[in-house]
Amino acid sequence: MNKLVILLCLILAACSGGGDPASVKAVDCGPNGDKLPALNVGDTGFVRSSVVVHPGDLVKITTGDTAVEGGHNYADKTVKAPALAVTSGIKCFKFETTGEYGVHTATDNATVYVRSSISETIFGILDFPALKWAFLVLVLVMPLASLLTWAERRQSAMMQDRLGPNRANIGPIKLKGILHFVADALKMIFKEDFIPANVHKGLFALAPLIAIAPVLIAFCIIPFGPTVYPHVVTQVMPVTPDQAQLADSIRMQIFSSDFGLIFYFAVLTLANYGGTIAGWASYNKWALLGGLRSSSQMMSYEVSMGLSLVGAFLICGTLEPGAIVANGASETMSAANPLNWLWLWQPVGLVLFFTAAIAETKRAPFDIPEGEPEIIGYFVEYSGMRWGIFFLAEFIEVVFIAAVVTTVFFGGWQVPFLEADGFHFSGLGWAPLPHGIVALLQFAAFGLKVVLLCWFQLMVRWTLPRFRADQLMNLGWKILLPTSLAWIMFTALIKLIFMA
Repeated sequence: MNKLVILLCLILAACSGGGDPASVKAVDCGPNGDKLPALNVGDTGFVRSSVVVHPGDLVKITTGDTAVEGGHNYADKTVKAPALAVTSGIKCFKFETTGEYGVHTATDNATVYVRSSISETIFGILDFPALKWAFLVLVLVMPLASLLTWAERRQSAMMQDRLGPNRANIGPIKLKGILHFVADALKMIFKEDFIPANVHKGLFALAPLIAIAPVLIAFCIIPFGPTVYPHVVTQVMPVTPDQAQLADSIRMQIFSSDFGLIFYFAVLTLANYGGTIAGWASYNKWALLGGLRSSSQMMSYEVSMGLSLVGAFLICGTLEPGAIVANGASETMSAANPLNWLWLWQPVGLVLFFTAAIAETKRAPFDIPEGEPEIIGYFVEYSGMRWGIFFLAEFIEVVFIAAVVTTVFFGGWQVPFLEADGFHFSGLGWAPLPHGIVALLQFAAFGLKVVLLCWFQLMVRWTLPRFRADQLMNLGWKILLPTSLAWIMFTALIKLIFMA
């Protein structure tokens, strides 16, 4: 809660403005000192050489060789603005004091306001990738993953007609057993960290970090909300916003690249090495067997998981998750139309990817690397917080898989029929909404979709029985892989015939 309050205060401070001559933005005068076209700042701002100038900026302006005078030249202006100091022959200048200026030459007029340099700093901080990653991981992902440890036990108890977790409490407060995950965390932190004598101590310590770090890094490609434009949070976004309204935008995505989903495979594959290294470094034949099962399972399903997304690439023409969410499958429909999300265009790809992704998390029914009845598992020699990291990494992977499926197949942060300026219902009209409300609804929609897909993965965990090792290999190599290849060919054929 404190983190959210601090973030809210930063946003409000950034939007408030102020007066500070240190907040100077240089506007390029052109290679030959070319003068500006018609200068009209007012409430909407203007753009010069890719530098956005909006109400509240202290700027430099090119006036050409035309004389510049201070004050207003309108008859109804009774209050004079401060005069401008312009040295003869200099075509760029800045306002020497804060306040309001009436700038006019023989042909141009304008009013420019001064903004605080604190706003510049705050907007830079809010759009800083490390801060967005910390917000996503610490405020959203980690709490959700922790709650899933409780939800899984509670849900399994309901399905098996048991009580489930209900003992942890703070005085009379029990909260349906939610406090159990807090008790688990305290237990793992204070439990003895026992290390067997014959383990490879370096790799033994490194394996849990290899298991969890790639998953947290992979969240960088996930667009967890729309782009926020602070200067219009209280206004309805116009159909064609000007550059001033789009200034200082904060994109709810940490890393954007055309190879975004390839980055996901490249990074997340490293997490599987955590289990393999843990099994080998433990100097235990049962742990080693679990590590070998983990690596063989990874190789079996990684190929099918990658191929299942090729159809999405053929339809959308990009592997950048943010572009898939923003544009949808077809340019002829709005990205906010649920029929333009890839669940309808790539249903087989959705089933293939989700199946392979669940197998990658090593959860039931694909949990043979952690075969508890067989006393096999790559982490059997781990205790305390080292074991806790493996445990938490599994649930973080559940959240990440839900986020990827939401982004690629279910529209990401898109809300059905909600455009940038409000709800648009075909034949029923338009319900305008301020940009701030639209952004909050879209952010909430992404969270809701992720939670529902996490719930679905928990349902699978407690519904299907575990595969045997041979069944697991047959599913990966004899069913998923050929089906993925066939679906790619089918998608390419449909694209060629109907969407060329």
